[in-house]
Amino acid sequence: LQALIDEAFRYKTRFQNRDGQGIGFAPDVCIPGSNLTPYCYDPGQIEEIQARIDCLLHIHQNFYEDLDTNDANRRAARVKLDEYLQVNFSFDQEFVPGRILPINHDGFERQLAQLLIMLGDDAFTKAFASRFDLAASNTASFEGELFEEGGINLSGVAGFEMVSLYQAAQYYQMILDRFYRQSTVVWDALGYAGEDRNFVTAETVVNYFDRVVRASTQKATAWSKIAERYQALGEPDLARKVAERAYAATYLESVVMSRMMLRVVEASEAADRAQIRKAVEDAQLRYGTALLDMRKVHSAIDDNITIFGFEPDFVPFPALDSEDFRQSNAFEVFLLRARPKVQFAREREELALNSNREFETNQAQFQSELNQIRLNFEGQLGDLCGTFIADDNRVYPAIKKYAHLSQRATVLGDPCGQMGNGQIHEAYAAFDELALDARQLEIQQENVIEEVEIERARVSGLCRETLEAADFLYGKCTKASPSFEDFIDLDNLNPFDVETDADAGCIQAQINDLQSDIRTSQFGINRIQSITGAAVSAAATPLSASFILAASAVGEVGVSILEGQINATENAIADLERSKMLWQTENECDMAKVESEARTATILLRLKELELEGLRLEHRTRLAISALERLRHQAQKIQLDQQETEQLTINVQAAHNNPNVRIYKNDAIINAEIAFDDAIREVYKLTKVFEYYTSTSYANKNDLFLTRMIARGDKNLENYLIELENTFFEFEGDFGHPEQRVHIVSLKDDILAIPHTDENGRALNDLERTELMRERLTDPSLLDKTGTLTMPFGTNLEQVSPLTYNHKILHVEADVFGNDLGDFVGRVYVRQKGTGVIRAVDATKQFYRFDERTAVVNTIFSGVRFFQLSSYYQNFRHRDRPFVNTHWELGINQRTEQVNEDINLQSLSDIRLYIYYTDLTVD
Repeated sequence: LQALIDEAFRYKTRFQNRDGQGIGFAPDVCIPGSNLTPYCYDPGQIEEIQARIDCLLHIHQNFYEDLDTNDANRRAARVKLDEYLQVNFSFDQEFVPGRILPINHDGFERQLAQLLIMLGDDAFTKAFASRFDLAASNTASFEGELFEEGGINLSGVAGFEMVSLYQAAQYYQMILDRFYRQSTVVWDALGYAGEDRNFVTAETVVNYFDRVVRASTQKATAWSKIAERYQALGEPDLARKVAERAYAATYLESVVMSRMMLRVVEASEAADRAQIRKAVEDAQLRYGTALLDMRKVHSAIDDNITIFGFEPDFVPFPALDSEDFRQSNAFEVFLLRARPKVQFAREREELALNSNREFETNQAQFQSELNQIRLNFEGQLGDLCGTFIADDNRVYPAIKKYAHLSQRATVLGDPCGQMGNGQIHEAYAAFDELALDARQLEIQQENVIEEVEIERARVSGLCRETLEAADFLYGKCTKASPSFEDFIDLDNLNPFDVETDADAGCIQAQINDLQSDIRTSQFGINRIQSITGAAVSAAATPLSASFILAASAVGEVGVSILEGQINATENAIADLERSKMLWQTENECDMAKVESEARTATILLRLKELELEGLRLEHRTRLAISALERLRHQAQKIQLDQQETEQLTINVQAAHNNPNVRIYKNDAIINAEIAFDDAIREVYKLTKVFEYYTSTSYANKNDLFLTRMIARGDKNLENYLIELENTFFEFEGDFGHPEQRVHIVSLKDDILAIPHTDENGRALNDLERTELMRERLTDPSLLDKTGTLTMPFGTNLEQVSPLTYNHKILHVEADVFGNDLGDFVGRVYVRQKGTGVIRAVDATKQFYRFDERTAVVNTIFSGVRFFQLSSYYQNFRHRDRPFVNTHWELGINQRTEQVNEDINLQSLSDIRLYIYYTDLTVD
C-alpha cells in the first residue's frame, strides 16, 4: 500500500509545471524511440497510474477496516491513503515562502479529465477548422457502418470531419466512463460524513465534478453537430436517431451528476454547502442549455432534402414597406443584410486563422526550443557523466533523471561517471595510475631500507663492530657555512682535519636521526597510499558524500601545504649533498667506515628523493581529486541550469497558451464557423431572391456549394457576392426598373361573381345585383372555423398585359362602399394561400408554392381617406409575392375584430381590393 501511494504521488503533478500551472495545450503523445518531442504524455504511464488509483480505491472500499488497527504502520498507511484520495479528487496546496498565494497542485483525476477535455476540444475544433484546409491535406476514411446501425461511410474532408467529431465524443466519454467506474466508491465514501474515510469534499465538486459536467455537455454538443452533418448529407433518419440517443444519455447524466452533488451537500459541513449548491445550479443550467440545443437540432431535422437548411423551392421574403417601390426591392434589401454578415464572418475567419496559426506555430516552436535545450544540456552531461543504452535501446546521459530506464543505473542511484565512459569516469580512471605510482614508491622505499640494512651488516663485518645506522648523524649548519680555509689546514695540508669530533663542528649544528627519517618517509608513503587508495575505491563505486567532502576539504589547503613540503624536502636533499661531500673529507679513519658513511649518505639521498616523489604524487592526487570534484560540480550545475531553462521556457509557454487561450482559440474557430454558416445562408437566400426577382436561374449558384472560406481560395464568398451583385446590375441595365400597375378586385363582380342577368336572361340593375350580394353574404358556408366571413378568389395571367413579365405584388388597399359603415375605421383580411405563377422574361412559366400569408388591411370608406397618412391604408405584407395566384381569400371578421362591429354588412354595396403590382416590359 505504501508503495502504491508513493508511486501515485510521484505522478501527481504530471501535467503541471512547478508553479502549479497547467501547460495549457494538449501535448503530443510520446513517440517510442524518439527524443524529438520533449514535452509529451505517455498513455502507458497514465494507464499505469489509473490502475494504481483503482487499486487504492478497491482497498479503501473493501479493506479499510483492516487498516483501522492498533498497528502504527497500518494507521500511518490509512492516514496516507485518506490524504492521497482526497488530493486525487481535488487538489493540494503548497505554501512557498515569499509567495503571497499558495501553489495549487491538481489531483490526478482533474488532470486526467482536463487532458481528455483538451484532446476532445482539439478534435471537435479540427472538424470545423477543416474548412480552412483548402489543399484538402486533412482527409480520412470514416467507416460509419461500424459506428451506427444503418450508418454511412465517408472519405476525404467529409470523412475527416466526421472522424474528428466521433473522436471528440469518445474523448469526452472516457471521462464519464472513468467517473462511472469510480462512482460506487465515491458514493460509499459520502456515507461517512464527518469522518476521515470520506475523501469527497467541496473541492471535489468544484475541481473534479465540474470537469465531468463539462465533458458531458461538450459530448452533447459534439453529438448535435454529428446529427447536423447527417442531416446535411441527406440522412434524416440517422440524424434523428443520433440526436435522440444523445439526448436521452445527456438527460440521464444530468440526473446522476445532480444527485451526486446533492449527496455531497448532505455530507458536507454547513459552511461548504452554499458553494456546492451553486455548483449544482450551474451544472443544471449547463445541462439545460445543452438539452435545449439538442431539441433545436432535432426539431430542425427534416425528411425533405434541404440546401443550407432550406428546402429547394424556398424563397425568402423580407419585410418591405417602402412607399417608393423603386428605392428598394427584395434583392437590394437582402444585399444590405448579406454584406455586413459576410464582413463579420471575414473578421472572425481572420481571427480564427491567426489564432490557430499562432497557436500551432507556438506549440511547434515550443517543442523545438525545448528539444534544443535538452539536446544542448544533455549533450554536455553526456560528455561529463557518460551515457548508457536504456532498456528501450535509446541512448541517455548517465544522470538521475534517466536512472530508472536502466536496471544498473537504478541500482547506482546516481549513475554519473559510473557507466564506463565520460570525463568523470576518465577522472576516476586516473586514480588507478596514481595508485600504481604509489605502489612503485613503496617498493623503492623498501628497497632503500633494505640497502641500509645490507650496508650495516657489511661494515659491521669488516670493522668488526656494529655500525649503528641509527646513530649516524648528519646535519645542516645553523651558522654561516665554512669557508675554503676552514676546511684546509695550511700547516699539514690535511683537508679532513676540520671539526673531526662528532660532537663538534658545523655538522653538529642540527642533527637528524636516520630511523626518524625512515619513519617520516614511511608515513608520507602511507598517506599517499591512503588518498590514492580511497580515490581508486571511489572509482569502482559511487563517491560517498563524506569522501567528497573530505577530499574537497584537503584539496585546496593540502595542495599549498604539499608545495611547501616539497620545497623543504628539496632543501634537505641539497643539505645531504653537502654532507656527503663533508663526509668524504672529514676523517681519515678506517676506509671501510668512510666508504660506509659515503654509501649510507648516498642511500639516504635516494630516500629523500623518494620522499620528494611521494610528496609530488600526493600533490598530483589532490589535484586529481579537485579536478574530479570540479567535474561533478559542473555536471550538477548543468543539470540545475537545464531544469531552470526548461522551466522558464515552459512558464513562458504556459502564460502564452494557458487553458483560457486554448478556449479562445477553439472558440475563435467555432465562432468563425457559426458566422460562416450564417453568411453563406444569407448569400444563398440572396441568390434565391435574385432568381425569383429576375425570374431567371443564376448560372454560378453551384459555386456556392464549393465555397469554403470568406476571402480565400478560388471559390470564396466575397467573390461570389461581387459576381452576384454585378449580374443583378446587368439585369437592371438590360430590363430597366419595374413599372407599377394596379388590379381591382370587386367583391360583387369578381369574388362573389354576382350575375348580371336572372334565370330568365333579364338584365339586372345595380340595386338588384347589390341585393343578391347582400343575400350571399348571409350564407353560413362562407364562415370559417373562427367565424370569419371568408370568400375565395383568384388572379391569372389573362388579367395582365401580354407584353409584361415578372408580375410581383407591391401593396394592397381595400375600399368599402355602403351607407351604414359606422365610424372611420375598419379592417378586412386579404389572404394568399395558393400556387403562384410568374411569367419569366423568357416567356416561360414558373410556379411557386409559398406559405400562407394574411394581410390585415385598414379600409377606405367609399373612396374617402379620413387619415392623411397614405401608408395607413397601404399594406405591403404580400410584397414581391406573385400577383398571379390560384387562391386568394377576402375575409371580414365581425366576431372578434371590434372595429368591424359597427359595419352593417346589409348596407354594403361593394368592397374593392386594389392590388398594386410591378412588372417588367420586354421588347
